[in-house]
Amino acid sequence: MASQYGQTGTSMDPRIQSGMMTPLSGTMTSINSGLLTPGWRTGVQTGVSTDLDLRKIGQARNQLMDIKLSQVSDSVAGQTNVDPKGYLTDLQSMIPQHGGDINDIKKARLLLKSVRETNPKHPPAWIASARLEEVVGKLQVARNLIMQGCEQNPKSEDLWLEAVRLHSGDRAKSIVATAVRSMPLSVRIWMKAADIEIDVAAKKKVFRKALEHIPTSVRLWKAAVELEDPDDARILLTRAVECCSTSTELWLALARLETYENARKVLNKAREHIPTDRQIWLSAARLEETRGQSEMVDKIVDRALTSLKANMVEINRELWLRDAVDAEKATCRLTSQAIINNVLAIGVEAEDRKHTWMEDADSFVAQEAFECARAVYAHALQTFPNKKSIWLRAAHFEKNHGTT
Repeated sequence: MASQYGQTGTSMDPRIQSGMMTPLSGTMTSINSGLLTPGWRTGVQTGVSTDLDLRKIGQARNQLMDIKLSQVSDSVAGQTNVDPKGYLTDLQSMIPQHGGDINDIKKARLLLKSVRETNPKHPPAWIASARLEEVVGKLQVARNLIMQGCEQNPKSEDLWLEAVRLHSGDRAKSIVATAVRSMPLSVRIWMKAADIEIDVAAKKKVFRKALEHIPTSVRLWKAAVELEDPDDARILLTRAVECCSTSTELWLALARLETYENARKVLNKAREHIPTDRQIWLSAARLEETRGQSEMVDKIVDRALTSLKANMVEINRELWLRDAVDAEKATCRLTSQAIINNVLAIGVEAEDRKHTWMEDADSFVAQEAFECARAVYAHALQTFPNKKSIWLRAAHFEKNHGTT
C-alpha cells in the first residue's frame, strides 16, 4: 500500500472485491465518506488539536455554580452569605479550647489525682479536678468527680455549689436538696436552691423554709421581701426587724412601706436598736420634709449630730456632704441644706474655712448638686458677710445656675 499519511487509498484486496464487497458496500462507502470529511482531513493535515480544554471547562463550570449559589443565597429573605474564608475558622471556634497541650493535661490529672488520694478531705482538690475535666470537654467525668468529692466532704459549701453548677434540671434540684439536708444553716446553699427554681411561688417557698432555719440572715430576708407585693413585704419586714434588729436596711425598708405615723414609730424603734447609724436620722429628716414638716428637718439633723457624738461616733465630714448630695437627688432640698449648715464647719480650721468652702461649692457644682452649692454660698456669706470675693462667686453661680 503506497498511500501517504493523511491520504486514503482506494485500491483493495481482490478477495474482498470478489466476495465480501457486495454486502458491505454501503458500510464501506459510509466509512470512506466519513474518513474523508473535510474537517477530519484539515485537522490531521494542519496538526491543530481538536480536543476540548477540560481545565477551562471546569473553571467555567465552577464560576457558573458560584453565580447560581450567590443568586439563591441572596434571594432568600434573612439569608446571610457564607464567608468561605472564615467558614473553617467559625467551625474551629465551636470546638472547646483549653490552654495547655495534652501532656500538660495529663500531668495535671496525675497531680490532682495524687492530691485527692493523699488528702480526700481537701475540697479544692476535687473542685480543681472537676474543672480540669470540664475545660477539656469531659463534662460527665467532671460531674462524677465532684459528686465523689461531695461524698467525701458533705460539709463543704463550695463542693455542693460546684456540683449544682455542673448539673442542670431535676438533677441539680436533687443535689441542692441533699446539700440543704447536709448543711441546713448555709445561706449560700439556700440562695442557690432558690436561684435554680423557675417558678416564683417555688422561690418563695424555698426562702420561707430557709428563714425557718436561719431567721437572723439579712440576706435571706431581703431576697424573700423582693419577691413579695407591698402588703406581704410589710408583713415580712415586720418579722424581719424583730429577728435582725441591727439591720439598718431592713428598718428603712419597713419605714418606706409604712404610713407616715407608723414610719415615725418604726424609725424611733430603729434609733433605739441602732443608735450609731446616721442613716436612720437622715431618713427621719426626709420623712418629715416629705410631709411638709419643714421646721422639724433642721432640728432632727442637729439632734442626730448630738446623739452620734454622745455615742462616740466620729462625724465624717465627707460622708455627711455626700449624704447631702443624695438628699438633693431624692428631692429633699431642706434636708440637704440642713446637713450642710450643720457639718460644713466640722473639721475645718478657722483660717481655712473660706478656701475649703469655696472648694466644696465647686465640687457640688461639678456634681450638679446646685442646691448644695447654694447652701454652701449662703452659709459662707453668713460667716463672711464682708468678703467681696464670696459675693462675686455667689452672683456668678446664680447667673449660671439660678432659677428664674
